[in-house]
Amino acid sequence: MPTICPESILILSDESFWVGLRTKSGSVEGKLYLPPQPNGTILLFEPGFPGDGSARLDRLWARGLVDSGFTIFAARHNGTIINGEYAGNYLNCPEKQDTITALDRQLYIHDRGVCSARV
Repeated sequence: MPTICPESILILSDESFWVGLRTKSGSVEGKLYLPPQPNGTILLFEPGFPGDGSARLDRLWARGLVDSGFTIFAARHNGTIINGEYAGNYLNCPEKQDTITALDRQLYIHDRGVCSARV
């Protein structure tokens, strides 16, 4: 059963959050949407390659799905450079990128923990 890593949580709005999920086999980060009136269905979205599908989901469909009561977790690819040249397109989460910029390091989403610093 996945658990939310408390240290990973960023509040983005009343109903959306950046979170890291951890299991015995690894971890993943992404956006979690919690509808005000849940319909009991959780959508788990993995973007595939090249990875900007989650950002498209955020921009085009998340609002309508949340308004319809769906809980959504939209994963981001492990290994994504959070402050890289194309990170804005793949992450679609300036709040997450701002936390990294403040650290002045290159951070990655990876499969052994929530984030790992590469100095």
